[in-house]
Amino acid sequence: MHDDEEMLRRLRVDDLPPSMVDLNRAMRAGRRRERMGAVVAGGLAAVLALGTVVVVAATTGKNTAAPWPGAGPEGSRSPEPAPPLGNCTIDEAPVASQSRMIKIVANRSGQVFVMQDPLKSGNLLRWMDGRQERIDGVPTGDGYGTAAAVNGSGAFVGASGYKPAWVYRDGTFTVLPLPPDVSAMSMVGINERGDLIGTAFYWDGRDDTRAVLWPASQQGTPVLLATPAGWSSEAMDIADDGTVVGYLSHRTDNGPVDITPMAWGLDGSARRLPVPAGWTPARAGKRGPYPIAIAGDWVVGAGARWNLRTGTAEVVEGLMPMKVDKYGRLFGNVPLSVPDNGSTSGRPAVWVNGDVQPLPIYPDRPEGTLFSVSLDGRRITGTSYVTSGAFGTATWTCGR
Repeated sequence: MHDDEEMLRRLRVDDLPPSMVDLNRAMRAGRRRERMGAVVAGGLAAVLALGTVVVVAATTGKNTAAPWPGAGPEGSRSPEPAPPLGNCTIDEAPVASQSRMIKIVANRSGQVFVMQDPLKSGNLLRWMDGRQERIDGVPTGDGYGTAAAVNGSGAFVGASGYKPAWVYRDGTFTVLPLPPDVSAMSMVGINERGDLIGTAFYWDGRDDTRAVLWPASQQGTPVLLATPAGWSSEAMDIADDGTVVGYLSHRTDNGPVDITPMAWGLDGSARRLPVPAGWTPARAGKRGPYPIAIAGDWVVGAGARWNLRTGTAEVVEGLMPMKVDKYGRLFGNVPLSVPDNGSTSGRPAVWVNGDVQPLPIYPDRPEGTLFSVSLDGRRITGTSYVTSGAFGTATWTCGR
């Protein structure tokens, strides 16, 4: 069977590629705990690849996937070049800056924010339509409630410690039903339609995880996304059309972990994403080419970029991507320094057609991280901070 046709079949264990990444058990467990804990929005813990930015396209052989089913007629096998982003300006975000690190999430356009109330533990604040309001009644659980994602209507998802998981919509919290035997939930995303995604963890006699979808049309019924027996799956982001991106992981008998980048459709279809040509386990801190964000046809991950329509896969070096827009422009950080303790600071930047454009910064807050990019890439939100811990929320407007 042709490779392109092979990738469109429903997953089976023998469809999976050979091992590409060697991760030890401690790193994997630590990453799970980090995602389920109270994540600091302003922190930058990822190790960035140093050196000149280089992009290598993979458009032939096993590194080319068939177009996403239903994406339309096949056109060029090469994506259209992204338009220039234009000049960008920086301003304070409309939410009040905080004196200590707290979790902040924003919708894609950077118009709606949800954060923890620093003065009243357990409550949340939402900034929307020009005003800030306190959200009471957060479901109690193993810890304080933390929002994970918000959409343009102001609906947001989160969890209280390990669980329960919940969604806040139209002034009411609703606890989400979970698949059987779930020990903990890490909520990840909500799209404009209201589809929800997260990752379920099983601790009682199991060491696997499962990507979970709550479709907007039937949120009383969680759907476990297609995962081969013996493998784990993890959801990372969801597009407005319901496409979920994430990855599969599998521990082999001798210890290494196989990582397979994935996309799932609302119709239950599952698609392997290709590993870029030239990829080696040493790229992106040996973490593997797993997706972390999606916008339109474009998917970005740790050291890689994919186009779902054309099936192309590319290696990205020198920039730690965090977000992508509908044109395939990448938004993330470039390294500023590498201290003796091995951590890396970064400056927000955008990658366009292989060129990196640093975003403007405040002189007294030269570092930062991004947590929201609009679909057209013109509005970016994040934090700007200094190593001493002082930080503020920021917004960038581009293309004017």
